Parts: sequence; C-alpha cells; structure tokens
Amino acid sequence: LAAGSGVTPDGLLQMAQTNPLLRRMLTNALSFNQLPGVVIGQFQFQDGQKVKTAYQGKELSVKRDDSGVYLSGALNSREVPAKIVQGNIRTKTGVAHGVNAALIPFTLPRTLG
Repeated sequence: LAAGSGVTPDGLLQMAQTNPLLRRMLTNALSFNQLPGVVIGQFQFQDGQKVKTAYQGKELSVKRDDSGVYLSGALNSREVPAKIVQGNIRTKTGVAHGVNAALIPFTLPRTLG
C-alpha cells in the first residue's frame, strides 16, 4: 500500500491511527485478501475458479498454470495478478498463502497524509 508513496509500512500504520479514512481503506484492503470460512490449500485452487473475499463479498479470480497460482480481481484498471509464492502456511484460524503483490479493491489516492 505504501509503495511509491515514500511512506514506510510502519509510517502508514502510524498515520492510520489518526486518519479514519486511511484506517478504513487499510481495513478494506486487508479484508479483500481474506477468504472467510474457506480453507483452500495452494494446490486446491482450480484455474478459472472464483472465490469470495471478506470485502463486501467481492470475488477474486484464480489462474493456475505450469508457472503457478495467481489471484486477481482488484477493482482498479491497473491490476497485476498476485502470485502465490509461499503456500499452505498453517495459522490458528486456517491456512495463509504468501503472495508477491497486494490485492487492493480500490484505487488509492495519491496523497495519504
């Protein structure tokens, strides 16, 4: 989220403590990266599959080929699919997958401060 803005991730979190709009945007972005009530292993994703996120029920699309598993579905026009780079990380509440790009459900404003 902070890429290209000159703001560090820690700085972004600190700004969100006093900026309700930024806090809501971060919360929405994080919920767009969650699949509630679903435990899907990295190799269970199917090409063409749609999965609902915790962000207003919006969907992510799955692309699976010989090079890996990719997730996309951001609402902005400059979307770059996120590749699962580390899969099947067990957590207390399910399974997490590390991706190489943030999936953001909206276009962030250029000025965050």
